[in-house]
Amino acid sequence: MKNEIAAVVFFFTRLVRKHDKLKKEAVERFAEKLTLILQEKYKNHWYPEKPSKGQAY
Repeated sequence: MKNEIAAVVFFFTRLVRKHDKLKKEAVERFAEKLTLILQEKYKNHWYPEKPSKGQAY
């Protein structure tokens, strides 16, 4: 799950940086908050040891 969340956060921070509207510190805070929110959201819905169980929310 950590790799998938890192990929999503990287994607969105690249989009935000591309438009150059926010300061670097704001983008970093956004990335940190997004990471925490996604980890909390999916922590009980991710079963890498039992992929057949599914990852559905």
